[in-house]
Amino acid sequence: MANAYGNRPAPWRGRRGRTHPRGVSLIELMVALAILAILAVVAVPSFVTTLQGARISNGVNALVGDLQLARSEAMQRGLPVSVCVSSDGGTCSKRNTWQDGWIVFADDNGTGVLEEGEAVLRVRRALPGGDTFTAEPEASAITYGRDGFARNLQAGGVTLALRTEPANAPLTRCVAVSQVGRQIIVSSGVGQCV
Repeated sequence: MANAYGNRPAPWRGRRGRTHPRGVSLIELMVALAILAILAVVAVPSFVTTLQGARISNGVNALVGDLQLARSEAMQRGLPVSVCVSSDGGTCSKRNTWQDGWIVFADDNGTGVLEEGEAVLRVRRALPGGDTFTAEPEASAITYGRDGFARNLQAGGVTLALRTEPANAPLTRCVAVSQVGRQIIVSSGVGQCV
């Protein structure tokens, strides 16, 4: 049977028949905001660390992949192949700032510097995020000979350290390159990685 009062409850039903207002009270809203603020305080530092870790991992893996490419190309071609710091993708900068980017090129004369007629095999652009990537001892190029050995390194090899910005020392990762051409990734505090 249809209600003569439309969607409103009949006046004789009292409080039980009335509908309750929908929505939230001011107290419920404040409690929800307080919980959200607590979650944000806990989650944001963890999220920043996760992003930094992903950037570090990507940068280190990119360099290792390009060093492996250079080594295999040198053995395949029977000629030197180099990886050098390059901010423009067309010249070697001769600076120890690997975060600016690098290039892999067929280094016909083994100088570690891109010259006229030498083929660029891969270009890697600057790393995002303001992180630093430097070699110790200083090195702006790594050259592999046809035997797969790194030709232009000092006796102990070189360690390239990628550090986050803002600084987070436990996330530092290093690429250690030995004179025999082997590359390994090490964590902060291991070997020469500081």
